[in-house]
Amino acid sequence: MDYYRCLKNKLTRRLDRINQNPVKCRIPKCLKSADIKTLKPEDFPDANLWKDSVYLLLDFITSKVVDNNSAFVHLDSKILKFYFGNHYVKFLKILCENEIIVKAKKFKVGAHSNAYTLSNKAEKSGFRWVTLSHPKLVDKRKNQIALLEKRNLKLLLKRKELAVSLFDPKLQLNVEESFKYLDSLHQHLKSSAFRQTVKDFQNIVDLQEYWKERHEMTRKQVEVFNDIDYSMPKIQIRGERIHTKVTALLSPLRNFLSYDGAELVYLDISNSQPFHSIKLLQPSFWDRSKSQKAYDLTLKNLDNQLYRRIHEGGREEGKRKRIREEGEEEKNKKEEAATLHAIIRCLKVTHTGDKNGLSAYNDTDFELENDAKKFCLLVSSGKLYEFISEEFKGKLGFSPKSDPLQNRESTKQFFIKALYSDPSIPYSAQSKFLKLFSKHFPSFTKVINFLKQFAKRDLAYLLQAIEARLLIDRVALPIAKENEGLPLYTIHDGIVTLMSHKELVLSRIKEVYEKELGYAPNVKCVKLSPIIAQQELKNYSNTKSQRAYQSKFKLAQQIDSPIDDKRFKLLKFIGLEPEDYTLGFPFEFITHPDQL
Repeated sequence: MDYYRCLKNKLTRRLDRINQNPVKCRIPKCLKSADIKTLKPEDFPDANLWKDSVYLLLDFITSKVVDNNSAFVHLDSKILKFYFGNHYVKFLKILCENEIIVKAKKFKVGAHSNAYTLSNKAEKSGFRWVTLSHPKLVDKRKNQIALLEKRNLKLLLKRKELAVSLFDPKLQLNVEESFKYLDSLHQHLKSSAFRQTVKDFQNIVDLQEYWKERHEMTRKQVEVFNDIDYSMPKIQIRGERIHTKVTALLSPLRNFLSYDGAELVYLDISNSQPFHSIKLLQPSFWDRSKSQKAYDLTLKNLDNQLYRRIHEGGREEGKRKRIREEGEEEKNKKEEAATLHAIIRCLKVTHTGDKNGLSAYNDTDFELENDAKKFCLLVSSGKLYEFISEEFKGKLGFSPKSDPLQNRESTKQFFIKALYSDPSIPYSAQSKFLKLFSKHFPSFTKVINFLKQFAKRDLAYLLQAIEARLLIDRVALPIAKENEGLPLYTIHDGIVTLMSHKELVLSRIKEVYEKELGYAPNVKCVKLSPIIAQQELKNYSNTKSQRAYQSKFKLAQQIDSPIDDKRFKLLKFIGLEPEDYTLGFPFEFITHPDQL
């Protein structure tokens, strides 16, 4: 099969759809077009360009505040200059002075850009959609999307053997059985929505309407799944994960997949995110030597953006055009070097000195601290969450019924939240847990807090990149090249393949991970079967319902309705309408171009 032609044709059709759609932006309802015109500076002649610039600038902030539930949004000056030239500084100042947005007080020179969020008044007013009309901004926006799509094609061609298997017509979803399952799930969610609304009546949120919208949306996805022309895989720029129609499928619906009538099996790595963090405790990860190779799992190779922030103050040498306070950037660099050096000492790593105190490290002289060894053994055996539950249950100040550490599943969810929590918020339950956790595992806690010093998402992207380099590039891709035509579908921390090839994939996973991390993972092998989906229906619906009630509808109150919540996430790409869902990316995985 001509991989390039197949992917190129899909890209062309996708770009045609994007070009036909108007460019939409989301702004606070309290901000009227007439109000924006009155804010226009006198030395800015084009009123239409001013209005659209404000729309787009507010959309950059709103999309992250709403879609990612971010407190403050860091705005990249390069992106702002691309759209607005040097006027962006004046635009931000005017919006701050008129209390439409608020600037964060915390700012670290050389580390990160200034951060902004919506004012309380703007956020509480809800949001509305507006359409850009100025051709200059519309063209820039669409050109940027086209650039990102072409970059995605280039990345896909490096993993073409995996990407092309998604277009194999032998991969089928049982549509009829999937619809039956979805109808049963919808009934469970509707009844749970009624119970939760009664319990918390003051929050007037139509949970049943929310689940109805989600139900219709998932049915659309099921309807078009078997159409090989429906999906274009997407690779994250940071994190390197592949998002496909298989990863986007509701997890229970994967039980209705088959390949040419044959049964499939899902191999899932237990404790995946903590397990991949073992690499962070190895000296080779921190290697700065020029002798390292492109495929080595080092911080520099995995996330060059974070590497530069740590070692170069976040900016390229020779391009530091502005320093707020003389000497402060150099001071920050020395503090970061000292912190990193302390972490390496904590891990008992021998090193050779250099002028920055940050050197190349040698694995042969490496020995983990006892606490780090214990952490690695718990993770590799798949018993980390059981240990946390037994050790910390009842110590966080929760009542027995609401304690998030009362069982393995709730402990897993809480630990992942704590792992990626903001270390600058000292009084949260996650921070309290990490303080207790650090007494048992100080090495691990120091490392993750150090990597989250600029942005809490940096750690998530880093672990995703480690996962992708190992599971995709060193396990799935070589197997696909050696066994042409073998169906292999990666789902982030797992692989779906034929039951007949289970042992081949399982042995390769253990071989690669033991070589790279020093530990073989605990891998769960689950046969995909409709019976399993039905057996777990009640537990799955209860979990989904509880999560939606706790998180989605805190957000829905800010944006007027659950339907808006869905539309906001669907329209991250320059105003795609809900019917464009059939482009192949569900709202959970569409990445806003300005977040890359």
